[in-house]
Amino acid sequence: MTSKEEAVSVYLFQQQFVSWLLTLLEKSTPIGAGLVKSKSKKEQEQIHVFCLDFASALLANIFNSNKVLDLLEQSRATLQ
Repeated sequence: MTSKEEAVSVYLFQQQFVSWLLTLLEKSTPIGAGLVKSKSKKEQEQIHVFCLDFASALLANIFNSNKVLDLLEQSRATLQ
C-alpha cells in the first residue's frame, strides 16, 4: 500500500467512515433491516449491489492498512 493510500485509509478511519460503511452493509441484510417476521421484503432498504460491492471492497482496503490496524490495536473500544 502506498503512503497516499495509507493516509487516505487513516483519514477515513478517523472520520468514522468505517462505522458508516458497516451500517450500510448491515441495512442491506434481512436481519439488519429488521425483516425478522414482521416486515415484507419490499420494506427492506434497496441498496444497489454495486454500492454494496464497493463498500465491502473499501472496508477491506481500509483494514488492510498497517496504520489503521495500529490505531485499532491502540483503542480497542473502537472494535466494539
